[in-house]
Amino acid sequence: MAPLLGAMLFALVFLVFPGRAFMNRIKALPLSKAVYAEGGELLGASVASDGQWRLASSAEPPERFVKALTSYEDRRFYGHAGLDTIAVARAILSNLKSGSVKSGASTITMQLARLSKSAAPRTIAVKMQELWLAARLELSLNKADILKLYAGLAPFGANVAGLEAAGFRWFGRAPEKLSWAEAACLAVLPNSPGLVHPGRSRDELKHKRDALLHYLADKSYLQKPDLEAALAEKLPATPIA
Repeated sequence: MAPLLGAMLFALVFLVFPGRAFMNRIKALPLSKAVYAEGGELLGASVASDGQWRLASSAEPPERFVKALTSYEDRRFYGHAGLDTIAVARAILSNLKSGSVKSGASTITMQLARLSKSAAPRTIAVKMQELWLAARLELSLNKADILKLYAGLAPFGANVAGLEAAGFRWFGRAPEKLSWAEAACLAVLPNSPGLVHPGRSRDELKHKRDALLHYLADKSYLQKPDLEAALAEKLPATPIA
């Protein structure tokens, strides 16, 4: 009986630990000092002690951002357990045809696993470690928690970390008040955070944002008049102080 209880305890710790560790890591991250109005409007803030703009948030990512993010990064997010086999097969074929690595087929959960580690060369061994941790995260957390953790850790260009800070720094509003164009722009950034740098040509950022908006319209998440209005919106220029 004792060995069985020991094995069950080990399995429980093995499954629960990754999710708990991520939750604790976010709680331990230094936050920007921020002053809010009574209605929740951000009046002013300063960088956190690690040089990042990072604001506290207890809310789940808003629906528009979730739809934009999953559509751009991981269209089968709700149907896989950390590894998207269809995306992997497509990436292998694409890479073989091009003769170089054009696609990595990383799921949102695998990207979350990557965010937990310091930068490392993109080797097969590192990829396998990410996949192993992603599988454990899928077992220990639900999809909503994974999205919330990702939104809290993801880079959004310059020294902006987390969706809450990104909404205020790039658009001057909380994430739940973002337009479709703004949500799509932020969904693109974690994959290519350098695209938002105001000193660079951002044609690629606009192209990716607009392509995502068209896809969202094709899925009936927004109607044609909303699509036209979203496509007309300008990209963020410089961070809002």
